[in-house]
Amino acid sequence: MTHQMVTKANICKFYKDFPCVGEEDGYKFPETEFATYLADLKKQDWLKGYEAILPQQ
Repeated sequence: MTHQMVTKANICKFYKDFPCVGEEDGYKFPETEFATYLADLKKQDWLKGYEAILPQQ
Protein backbone atom coordinates (compact mmCIF):
# COMPACT_ATOMS: atom_id res chain seq x y z
CA MET A 1 0.00 0.00 0.00
CA THR A 2 1.29 3.45 -0.88
CA HIS A 3 0.76 6.24 1.61
CA GLN A 4 0.72 9.95 0.80
CA MET A 5 2.71 12.24 3.07
CA VAL A 6 0.53 15.17 4.09
CA THR A 7 2.49 18.40 4.33
CA LYS A 8 1.59 22.05 4.57
CA ALA A 9 2.22 22.22 0.80
CA ASN A 10 -0.44 19.62 -0.09
CA ILE A 11 -2.84 19.62 2.86
CA CYS A 12 -5.51 21.40 0.79
CA LYS A 13 -5.79 18.30 -1.43
CA PHE A 14 -6.92 16.23 1.55
CA TYR A 15 -8.57 18.78 3.85
CA LYS A 16 -10.43 21.47 1.90
CA ASP A 17 -10.71 23.75 4.96
CA PHE A 18 -6.92 24.19 5.12
CA PRO A 19 -4.94 26.31 2.64
CA CYS A 20 -1.86 24.94 0.91
CA VAL A 21 1.26 26.77 2.07
CA GLY A 22 4.82 26.34 0.88
CA GLU A 23 6.44 24.61 -2.05
CA GLU A 24 5.06 21.31 -3.31
CA ASP A 25 8.47 19.63 -3.43
CA GLY A 26 9.58 20.81 0.00
CA TYR A 27 10.02 17.32 1.52
CA LYS A 28 12.04 14.43 0.14
CA PHE A 29 11.76 11.08 1.89
CA PRO A 30 15.24 9.74 2.76
CA GLU A 31 14.97 6.48 0.75
CA THR A 32 18.61 5.42 1.11
CA GLU A 33 18.73 6.02 4.85
CA PHE A 34 15.41 4.20 5.33
CA ALA A 35 16.63 1.18 3.34
CA THR A 36 19.79 1.08 5.49
CA TYR A 37 17.68 1.30 8.65
CA LEU A 38 15.47 -1.60 7.51
CA ALA A 39 18.49 -3.72 6.61
CA ASP A 40 19.94 -3.10 10.08
CA LEU A 41 16.63 -4.00 11.73
CA LYS A 42 16.50 -7.31 9.88
CA LYS A 43 19.83 -8.26 11.50
CA GLN A 44 18.53 -7.75 15.05
CA ASP A 45 18.11 -10.92 17.12
CA TRP A 46 15.13 -9.50 19.01
CA LEU A 47 13.15 -9.34 15.74
CA LYS A 48 13.62 -12.99 14.81
CA GLY A 49 10.27 -14.41 13.72
CA TYR A 50 8.81 -10.95 13.10
CA GLU A 51 10.63 -10.06 9.89
CA ALA A 52 7.35 -10.13 7.96
CA ILE A 53 6.12 -6.99 9.72
CA LEU A 54 9.00 -4.93 8.29
CA PRO A 55 8.36 -3.10 5.01
CA GLN A 56 9.81 -4.78 1.92
CA GLN A 57 12.17 -2.68 -0.16
